Amino acid sequence: MVHRFCKRPLVHPLRLAFATAWVPVLLLTGCGGEFVPATGIVNVDGAPASGATVIFHPASGSDRATGRTDESGRYTLKTSAPGDGARPGEYAVTVVWLEEKPAPPAEASDDPEHMTVAEDRLKGRYAEKSDASPKATVPGGGGELAPIELKTK
Repeated sequence: MVHRFCKRPLVHPLRLAFATAWVPVLLLTGCGGEFVPATGIVNVDGAPASGATVIFHPASGSDRATGRTDESGRYTLKTSAPGDGARPGEYAVTVVWLEEKPAPPAEASDDPEHMTVAEDRLKGRYAEKSDASPKATVPGGGGELAPIELKTK
């Protein structure tokens, strides 16, 4: 496009070609980067937390990653699909460790699904994201993360 008062183009054709060449790359890769595999361990008072749910809240962006610990306290993060990992970066971590207990007589029913209640063994201490939440870093290449050490008292 040439401006009517001047004989040269408003945007140099090479600059326009260079700028538009990046559009497909950004659309295909996304702005947040790729997921990397990430695993770790959750310990409570020095012992593995079997059956805890771990949620990684990104410092920037909206892709939360989650995992559930096995008998040894080990979890594998997933964001969209099982085992796909998390995006590299800084995270605040929340943990809920539910324990099923028999329902109190006033809440019990004949329905087997309503005969138990779940309580957080951590008393909600790590359930909400806050400035005091444990922090974690997922490195660019993924891998084993630093252990998450929690306390009940």
